[in-house]
Amino acid sequence: MEVVSIVKMILFTVAFWLFLIVIGFHTPAKRTKKITELLMGGMILFFFLFEILALCAVFFRWKFHTLYWLVLGISVVLFVSSIVQNWDFIMKLIRFKKQETKKQKGSRLWYLPAVVLIVVQMYAGIFYTHIDDDDAFYVATASTTLETDTVFQYNAYTGDEYESLPSRYVLSPFPIFEAGLSRLYGVPSTVLGHTGMFLIFLPVAYFVYDLLGSFFWKNKRKERGLFLLFLAWMNIFGYYSVYTMSTFLLIRIWQGKAVLAAVVLPLLFYYLLCAYKNEYQIQDIIQIFLTTGAAALTFHGNFLSTDYGGAWGICGNHTDKKNRNSMEIAGWMYSLYYTDRNLSAVKS
Repeated sequence: MEVVSIVKMILFTVAFWLFLIVIGFHTPAKRTKKITELLMGGMILFFFLFEILALCAVFFRWKFHTLYWLVLGISVVLFVSSIVQNWDFIMKLIRFKKQETKKQKGSRLWYLPAVVLIVVQMYAGIFYTHIDDDDAFYVATASTTLETDTVFQYNAYTGDEYESLPSRYVLSPFPIFEAGLSRLYGVPSTVLGHTGMFLIFLPVAYFVYDLLGSFFWKNKRKERGLFLLFLAWMNIFGYYSVYTMSTFLLIRIWQGKAVLAAVVLPLLFYYLLCAYKNEYQIQDIIQIFLTTGAAALTFHGNFLSTDYGGAWGICGNHTDKKNRNSMEIAGWMYSLYYTDRNLSAVKS
């Protein structure tokens, strides 16, 4: 791969992250003053909006360019409005982060071994391409979307027009998301999948793991750095099965189910932990709701994330005496309602 193409995608990825951080100020992540949490907040908000608009495009048979420009237009509005509304807060946050960096300059060195290992993983993923059988759907669907200017109207396997919508994927249009990024980046969808997605989502996965580390070791940089190093090291040895999270993270990150397993579900776990700690404030409930909706963009995320949230509520019945009844009822209703809705949609 040409160096110029790699540099181009790196610059676009940084710009994409900055965009997500800025729109993250529209979410409850603003209260934390954490850059990584703002990034995650922006990501789930963007996923949530894309999921809704993509489903409209599927069922109302919009052209892909209509969906693309609509998402782009809404994104610009969110970005500009976030800057206008939060300009003073952003400036204060930048000054705060500068002071924090000076105070904790030495302690951040504990992250260095983990960062080196993560960069090695990114290099391996980008320059040593893995060809997966699921490319016949994920990458091919993104390419078909761009070539035909349609959304789930042509079979990626045969090129024939669908007689009925693909029930396994119609509620999780992650290949359509990849097609949009491909057009935005100005690179073929195959190149984006096997290169750009590693640049975007591999670091994002480790950002989520660092958030989990910050929950258990709030201001202890040494413990958090070692925790991240341990996870990065263990992921290298995770290819003992094709179904492990490590396999999806390091080899198949361009597939929706990989983003679900490596990014969205761990992030949902982090938000559930924070909700439990904060005694389920409304901001935490909003964040969990957005994450559940964002998970629907990925493969079967609409099933797993809602069942995950329901199981959390049921388990909370045995640990939280103050809210035990309401948590159990909410957990069951949350899980069963969304599971029934998703099954009904698939059957139809």
